[in-house]
Amino acid sequence: MGKDDGPSINWGALTAFSGLLVAFGALAYVLGLLVMWIPASKATHDFVLSWSTVSLMPRTTVAGIGVRWSLVGAHLLYVVLSIPLWFLGLWVYSNFQEPMPIRRKALAYVGIVVSIFALVLALLYVERIIAYLSDLPRLRYALVPIVMVASLSPLLKDRIESGSISQSAVRRVLLTAAFFIFLNFVTSIFVITSVGQLGRPVAEVTGDKEIKGSFTGLLWTHTEGFWYLFDREYSLCAIPDEYVRTVRIVKSGSEKGNAARLTSCP
Repeated sequence: MGKDDGPSINWGALTAFSGLLVAFGALAYVLGLLVMWIPASKATHDFVLSWSTVSLMPRTTVAGIGVRWSLVGAHLLYVVLSIPLWFLGLWVYSNFQEPMPIRRKALAYVGIVVSIFALVLALLYVERIIAYLSDLPRLRYALVPIVMVASLSPLLKDRIESGSISQSAVRRVLLTAAFFIFLNFVTSIFVITSVGQLGRPVAEVTGDKEIKGSFTGLLWTHTEGFWYLFDREYSLCAIPDEYVRTVRIVKSGSEKGNAARLTSCP
């Protein structure tokens, strides 16, 4: 308890923050599933096959891919467009709470229309935007500090102006964080659907029994004593460990001219 103003711990805000962490974890796991399923479905053109391959992945792998994608994934579009639009919305909302000149109100409406138009164009040309901004990979790692600064700015402003943090400022921060988590999830799904590819490492499997010579395919996973790979027709091959002698995994990012050619299932 504080000396004058009641409890020193805001349990309501702490519970809401814990709920946001749980929501982020759940959405990250769902996002991990979609990151693998959508490209696989587009490559195989088979819902049952693609969903079956996703179900083979360990849960820790799915969760890790979802968290990685959520933090440094397809957020080039998110960073460049969504956060400025969010601040524009806050500015318009704060200005419309008080009487304002007609010219200023008209300028606000023009800003809203221009921003929506820019967002629509960005969504239509998302593949070109992602390809262009991919040349700046470090921009992706600016997402976390930008979101933290944007989310915590009301608390800092309240602390500087009044010397204490009000309940309304805490609510604004929680709503902002919830908005960013939801927007993160929606924009990630959109980008995955638009530019998603079956980006798996290439594995060359050599065996002695059923596998004569070697077999080269896209490595999906290794679980419960089986190697799962996609062949050149994007059929899923399940190879038992006892048939495998060596497995050579090609480093991702190899030049296309030197990339190993996929073969058919043995």
